[in-house]
Amino acid sequence: MKKLLFIGNTRLGDAIMSTGLLNDLCKYYDAKATVVCGKVAAPVFDDCPIVDKVIKIKKKQYSLHWLDIWKEIRLTRWDIICDLRNTPIIWLVRSKKRIVLRSSGDKEHRIVRLSKINPIGKKPIPKMKQKVISIIYQGHLLLLDLLQIGRQRCGLANILHY
Repeated sequence: MKKLLFIGNTRLGDAIMSTGLLNDLCKYYDAKATVVCGKVAAPVFDDCPIVDKVIKIKKKQYSLHWLDIWKEIRLTRWDIICDLRNTPIIWLVRSKKRIVLRSSGDKEHRIVRLSKINPIGKKPIPKMKQKVISIIYQGHLLLLDLLQIGRQRCGLANILHY
């Protein structure tokens, strides 16, 4: 089984949209993933069968958090690195293949942009098991019920602010 480093997002919605791409990458390359993402997005990847490890980004001044991430990932020889943030650290880590989502502003929908780097050449539909995530975000408790509806859609329902 190959090793995939997936550098994802800090925002919850972007993380949910990227689950389809992560699923397609793991299937296409027969890989298990280590996901690097923000602490708000981390619960999306917890308990996911294709994810071996979730590394939470703890933001620091002057982007020094990337040095901490590099220290944690540098000794592994990765088969594939998929970077959705276009970070410079992927060039300081050994890998056989690098897939980078380049910035295109807000001209295209995120799913369309993700489809351009999807190795199977289709729109990556978000894939999630049903689960409830509670997150403290900007002083509010968010209860998120994340569920897969059929094979084509992922619904985000029951968002409650307390």
